[in-house]
Amino acid sequence: MSEACHFVEIKVLNKSGQQSSIGVRTVEATAKPGKDYISMDQKLEFKNGEEFRAVKIEIVDDEQWNEDREFQVELYEIGGKALQELDTRCNVLIIDDDKPGNLAFESKKGTIRHVSTIEKCVLKVVRTGGADGQIKCRYRTRALKSNPRSAEPDRDFIMAEGLL
Repeated sequence: MSEACHFVEIKVLNKSGQQSSIGVRTVEATAKPGKDYISMDQKLEFKNGEEFRAVKIEIVDDEQWNEDREFQVELYEIGGKALQELDTRCNVLIIDDDKPGNLAFESKKGTIRHVSTIEKCVLKVVRTGGADGQIKCRYRTRALKSNPRSAEPDRDFIMAEGLL
């Protein structure tokens, strides 16, 4: 999950459907409490027939680039002992969003074919791999000399350049 989400919500299933209580807490891994997330340790009280309860864990959205990091959320018996079943612990991966990312053409094809009877050819540019701040790039059209069937400037297209 992106750190820009500001929190993660974890649903805890009451398998028995009976009235019960269970502890839920965060466990440090590569993500550090107070720096990457706000640690949490609380008791959940299930009413008879209540299917699930949710806990929210705050994620710290900083402006500094970091490797993606993770922490765990575990269920435990009231009194402190961690439960040992396979489904009593989950990993939360915090994906850093402080990289500017890259710009790329939306179409992954190496060659774009355009029908000459349609007035405009639109090439979409998308941002990938990041979300922080504004990014820009220069662009220009150019003629290809390698193929005699290639489009010619001023006949088949208008030369253009600018800043995207």
